[in-house]
Amino acid sequence: MITVTRFDPVSPARRHPDLAASGWTRDSPATLWIDLEAPTDEELRLLENPFAFHPLAIEDCLTPEHQPKIEDFGPYLFLIFRGVDLEPPADHFETIKLAAFLGPNYLITYHRRPMRSVAAVRTKYAHDEKGDLFRGVDYLLYEILDHMIEFYFPVLERIEEEIRRELAEGRFWNREEIAAEEARRYFADRGEEYKVELVDTADEVTRTAGCHGFLFPGRDSGLFGTFYELLIGAGGDLFDDDLQPAFDSPAGRWAVEQIVELHHTRRVTPRDLANWHYDEISASFRAGDAAMVSDWPGSYHLYRDPATCAVADRVGLALLPAGPAGRRAARAATAWWSRVRASRRSGGPASPAPA
Repeated sequence: MITVTRFDPVSPARRHPDLAASGWTRDSPATLWIDLEAPTDEELRLLENPFAFHPLAIEDCLTPEHQPKIEDFGPYLFLIFRGVDLEPPADHFETIKLAAFLGPNYLITYHRRPMRSVAAVRTKYAHDEKGDLFRGVDYLLYEILDHMIEFYFPVLERIEEEIRRELAEGRFWNREEIAAEEARRYFADRGEEYKVELVDTADEVTRTAGCHGFLFPGRDSGLFGTFYELLIGAGGDLFDDDLQPAFDSPAGRWAVEQIVELHHTRRVTPRDLANWHYDEISASFRAGDAAMVSDWPGSYHLYRDPATCAVADRVGLALLPAGPAGRRAARAATAWWSRVRASRRSGGPASPAPA
């Protein structure tokens, strides 16, 4: 469905059946809003002609699961936002994508399903009999986004209330229980028995690592995840009950010190670890260059397949080590550390730790 609304100076907004009927041109003093809701192929053609938007922007516009973004194409901006789905399936939180092309005197919005934020703004201008509510095309987009954000609050409040109720009833598992249950289900789905070994402390990790040591991502979200696991293991938290930062604490400083010690003091990590993310640490371990690696369960198949892992017959699974508070953190990460024991028993080579 296509909805074409034309805004002329000091005049009420007018709806038109299509772009041609609006009489709008790029050099017109009027502003045009075209809303494409689950449009047909014929209605989508206006993105190419007459607007001639970049093919990649059009592709991203039509991709259902694309993440939010803003791109400057010179004559126009291309934007993607995600609004909350107010009628999701039970026990689900879902979002709806809104794509927008913002030009100097036009706005084109695209969404696959009805959105209350779009409908609310459209209704506002349908009742603007004097035409004095319109404040420009950029403000038009702002109004839509403002409604999108507003609709998040009731959902967030409902989630907060559910969390409080679960906590009051003691129905939340601790992190170790969650990690163990996720691992058990993962292996059960593949017809395998869930077996893990335990490393008692983070210090044991560094002492056990006789070759290239313990690999973890050295940058971006992966490095943050490692810090978070150490923080929780030390009894710390990212935020307090008022959602204020709480990681600048003894536990947080201990977590940072552990990362520094592993990389700079004990030097059990590669020297260029700061440039490595999950792909690089996984490849290094699977090539047999490291004793342990912390990785996501989704990569498990790569470690078990001899075609992708040179040490597939010597890989074991273990929970991450406990911190000084005796807690084991879990963000769905795993520590593949048993290879060092297997290689020592079999007399396999072990690379010396860097000097």
